[in-house]
Amino acid sequence: KIRYMIRAAFDSIIVEPIIEEEQKFGNIIVPDTGKEKGILAKVISVGEGKYSVTGNFIKTTIQVNQKVLIPNMGPVRINYENKEYYGLAENMIIAIID
Repeated sequence: KIRYMIRAAFDSIIVEPIIEEEQKFGNIIVPDTGKEKGILAKVISVGEGKYSVTGNFIKTTIQVNQKVLIPNMGPVRINYENKEYYGLAENMIIAIID
């Protein structure tokens, strides 16, 4: 049996969303509605980079296992082996979380 692996190409990044727990006060769950926020995710694959219009190779700077914040709109949703991932270009990342 051939086992496939999901890998990013060019300057793309593939991330796995990190599920944030709902905030609770006693037995009351406080919904997180009304807030526009990005998606917290862990980088699982990074492409090598891409060539600029002048022919210079630009390496990606994001690294595997970094935690990043990505926008809600724009990334491509990927379902692979019953898990959900997102694919996006490196320049779409909002922030790196240390």
